[in-house]
Amino acid sequence: MKKLAFLLLIASVGCNPKTETKVSDVDQFLNSYTEQFLALYKEYSEAEWQANTKIIEGDTLASYNVTQAGGAYASFTGSAENIEQATKFLQNKTSLSNIQIKQLEAILYAAASNPGTVSNLVEEKIKADAAQNAALFGFDFQIDGKSVSTNEIDEILKTSDNLDERLAAWNTSKEVGVGLKDGLGNL
Repeated sequence: MKKLAFLLLIASVGCNPKTETKVSDVDQFLNSYTEQFLALYKEYSEAEWQANTKIIEGDTLASYNVTQAGGAYASFTGSAENIEQATKFLQNKTSLSNIQIKQLEAILYAAASNPGTVSNLVEEKIKADAAQNAALFGFDFQIDGKSVSTNEIDEILKTSDNLDERLAAWNTSKEVGVGLKDGLGNL
């Protein structure tokens, strides 16, 4: 949800109510940032979607693609150049429109999640996040040795009057957490 709100804020560059015949340095920066941001965000989102929806045991390509796209996205959003430019422009807020101020602050907010000053930690975070997603979405839920979907578990919990069956479904729904615990601690 935060990513979507940020995306909408950045994409609203064209909604600046101050119309000038000459494009300001701030607008040029925001337009350039937005163009690159949208392309990288799309690539990263599509890689995550593929990794979370097309799960094939032993496939490492999807995780690799997420790591690569996530790395490019993080490098861009957390780059020192973007941080410096946004900070420089925000030093003179009186010459900026409200939307420009919000967009520049959103750029700094995104940079805080992926600061280029600690790129090794950001890289580790991206890899750990990709591994967690693979573990979560690739988990094989089983009741009595039979694979079941999360929808089937939900249906049992909603409709079954058999307490043993409901307990088995409930316990099965929680088993994924065992494999995720260490990774969540790391993240």
